[in-house]
Amino acid sequence: MRRVVFLLSASILLLPTLSTAQQAAQQTAPPNALRFIVDPGDVVPGPSAQLITGSITLKASPSGSSPRTGGGCLIYTSVPNHTPCTNDSQCQNPGIGGYCANFDEGQAAKVCWHQPQPAQQSCHRSPTEPLPVGRAVPFDHPTSPYPSGVQRPIRWRVVSCQNLVAGGCQNGTTDQERVYRYSVKIKQFD
Repeated sequence: MRRVVFLLSASILLLPTLSTAQQAAQQTAPPNALRFIVDPGDVVPGPSAQLITGSITLKASPSGSSPRTGGGCLIYTSVPNHTPCTNDSQCQNPGIGGYCANFDEGQAAKVCWHQPQPAQQSCHRSPTEPLPVGRAVPFDHPTSPYPSGVQRPIRWRVVSCQNLVAGGCQNGTTDQERVYRYSVKIKQFD
């Protein structure tokens, strides 16, 4: 009996802890419901050598949520002029959405990332229509890897957003309303 209790206690201690966003996502899905994540793709060349684009894919995942709506965008940061941050609110500029995310692949230091303007050029948004499962959805318009006035080199990645409540990606301000995910691969343009 003691062995069983000890083994159960050890396995509980080894379980990974979930972020607030992951806990909120799991709470929105009824038991036994299919769960999904809006997975950010990579930054890829656009239809011409002077443009880049990205995509998102809705994937089944036990750590996901039941809502199948959301979207994604390309975001960038200037390597020499990046702004350190600890949360998204530190990255907001008038008319420009901002995200606080890792500067490097896997590095803990976070910096502000921004959408190029106009933002609708480098995104795909599906606030009410479910995204197709397992199929990459390309962004609506490619964009230049060199935004006006941004000092080079410039790093790019994809951010995805999954609605946990209606309008969560567009109007939500908390992890209980939407979940952001960032592409692991970061592409740098010198």
